[in-house]
Amino acid sequence: MKRFSTMKKICVFAIILINTSSVFAEIIDVSANWEFWHYHYSPIEFAAGTYKITPIGIADGGQYDAWNAWGAGEFSDCDDLGLCSRGYINSYSFGFVGQNDFVTEIATVGGSVADGTALAYQTPMLALANAGSWVFNLEHASRLYFYLRDGEISYGDNVGGMSLRIQAIPEPNTNILVLSGLLVTALSVLRHHRRVPV
Repeated sequence: MKRFSTMKKICVFAIILINTSSVFAEIIDVSANWEFWHYHYSPIEFAAGTYKITPIGIADGGQYDAWNAWGAGEFSDCDDLGLCSRGYINSYSFGFVGQNDFVTEIATVGGSVADGTALAYQTPMLALANAGSWVFNLEHASRLYFYLRDGEISYGDNVGGMSLRIQAIPEPNTNILVLSGLLVTALSVLRHHRRVPV
C-alpha cells in the first residue's frame, strides 16, 4: 500500500508540472468599434514561443459572443443553416506594428468583411459555434495588436466584438524531460521499497 501511495503522489506531481508548464493564458476582448488603424487599445506583450487563439463566448468568461458590422440584430437573406448575406461575424485579425506605425498582419481568421470573405450568421451563438482557432509562433518577443476588419469607413454602427483566449503551448521537449525525470524518480522509489521490508 505504501508503494502505491508513493506512486500516486508522483503521478499527481507530474500532472501539476505539465499543467503549469503553460504559464501564459489571457482573455482579450476586442470591440468591433475599435478602428484597427487607430490602436486606442494597448498591445499585448508576448515572449517568443508558440500560442493558440481560441474564440470564446460570454458563457466562458468573455465579453462578447460575436460581432455585427451592420448593427444590433441586423441580418438578411439567411438560408436554412443560418448563413446570411448580412449578420453576425466571427472573424478577427492580429499583427504587430513596425516602423512608421505600419501594421504587419500575422493573420485574419474567419475571413474579412472588407473583401467579402467573412461568413455572416443569423445569431451571435451560431457565429461563435463556427469560429476558428489559430496557432502561431513568434521567433522573438513581440507586441501584438488584435482587431476586427470592417469593410466600411465608419465603425460606429458595429456592435459586439470577439473574445479570444490566448494560451502558450509548451514546447514538446519540456514535457518529455519532465516525464523522463519523474519516471526515473518513480523507478528509484520502487527499487527502494523492494529492498526495505514492510
